[in-house]
Amino acid sequence: MKDCFAVLDIPNRIPLREKSRRRIQTRLQLVMGSVLFVLASNVLAQHDSLKKVPSFVTFNTGAFNVVNAKRLQGQFEIEFYPNLEAWFFYPFAGAFITTNSSASVFAGITIPVVVNKRLLVRLSFAPGLYTSTERKSDLGYLLEFRTSLKIAYVFRDQSRLGVQFSHISNANLNWWNPGAEVLVVSYEIPLRIVKVQELPVSSRGRSWESQPRDSGMNSWQAD
Repeated sequence: MKDCFAVLDIPNRIPLREKSRRRIQTRLQLVMGSVLFVLASNVLAQHDSLKKVPSFVTFNTGAFNVVNAKRLQGQFEIEFYPNLEAWFFYPFAGAFITTNSSASVFAGITIPVVVNKRLLVRLSFAPGLYTSTERKSDLGYLLEFRTSLKIAYVFRDQSRLGVQFSHISNANLNWWNPGAEVLVVSYEIPLRIVKVQELPVSSRGRSWESQPRDSGMNSWQAD
């Protein structure tokens, strides 16, 4: 009978190495939460300046599962940040694929914090759908949640180059929740829509009938 209950007690049979890695993940989450709490006080002060910022498309490349060397993979990612505001939250969406054919699509909210003229901190949270073709890349559930912290340098043309760290977890929706840590280099490209200004009425093209006739022709008819 004890053996039967031992089989059902799966969470307690997780290897010690896995438990140690989960403790590291918990500490990283606490650090990211503390950073969020400290920086959130500066968001309202930068509220008006963020309204002038355009939308961005972002290309990221780096490593998936940086904490677990046995599951380390390359990752390629694209994100879109429209300049649509709800209080001090901004929506964003993205997708990534790894070198082991794992893939995810996600959408959530982000909080950009302008530290100074050349430094930006971006905090993000996004639920998403995750799938993998390999067992070692399985994160335990279809629905995964991603929290991210990005530090970027802002160039004069408003493009941004930075480093982003993310943690992906299923929030214990399944007993198997290995999670994953992602470290990427990020480049944000501003999207500007150039509006063609309408010409004034006086400079628009006129029809042939409205244009004055040649003065030489008029003088010849007068003769």
